Amino acid sequence: MRKEYKRSLIKFSNYSLCVTLPKSMLNKLDLDKGDEVIISMKRGKIILEPDRELSEGSGSKSSNKKGDSWEPMPEISREEDKE
Repeated sequence: MRKEYKRSLIKFSNYSLCVTLPKSMLNKLDLDKGDEVIISMKRGKIILEPDRELSEGSGSKSSNKKGDSWEPMPEISREEDKE
């Protein structure tokens, strides 16, 4: 079953929007303020992943390996979206 999480786009400047990520997800991925991520797009979907090469090369605290699993956040019900 596919997990979906609802987030809002926030106006950052006249030319940019940003989206927040849940703290629990950031903790599981060992990401913190200033860490870099790689953003790509495939088949109309945005893919965001930690830049582990940069992190590991700079002596970051990162210990996650590619493919590590993490506990998902609670799903949002589509019925709640309609209200």
